[in-house]
Amino acid sequence: MYNMSKFKRVLKYEISIASIRSFDLSISNINMDKSKSVNYIYGHLIGDKVINSTYKCSKRSHKKDILARWKGDGFVTLAQLTELKSAIKIREDLLS
Repeated sequence: MYNMSKFKRVLKYEISIASIRSFDLSISNINMDKSKSVNYIYGHLIGDKVINSTYKCSKRSHKKDILARWKGDGFVTLAQLTELKSAIKIREDLLS
């Protein structure tokens, strides 16, 4: 899982590639309630593993999707070749 600084660099690069090659790129911000308490009790490395595992449980996520921590309880995803409809469905799956 990337930190926000690394994510911003990758995002800039991916946006330029997506615009050159004309393919979809989706970004979602997802807030996971109570993940902050996991970080406090077990540390951020375990918290990152929980977020990664949760995201990978989505049937529609891809191995190449990029995750980054976004403030306390949240994370942001960058999904290549993912149209808006699919990105919304991934987000809905994770929030349900």
